[in-house]
Amino acid sequence: MANVQVAWRTREQIEQEREAQAWEALRAERNRRLQSTDWIMLPDAPLPPGTTREQWQAYRQALRDVPQQAGAPYNVVWPEPPVPS
Repeated sequence: MANVQVAWRTREQIEQEREAQAWEALRAERNRRLQSTDWIMLPDAPLPPGTTREQWQAYRQALRDVPQQAGAPYNVVWPEPPVPS
């Protein structure tokens, strides 16, 4: 008979793993959104028409602040990127 080891996890361990996965997913999405706007922060990069560098800086800071939201990592409100005015 093969030596079979069963790894039982407590409800608390399962919840901790679930929360760790949620934090990982939140950070991955935040990083993806930041990375998609990295080029805008280059000094000679043309800005999307009707937007300002300050708007993009504020948007990127709001993305960095997402993990500090009260509902994180499960309930967050993602900031919207600047739209042309």
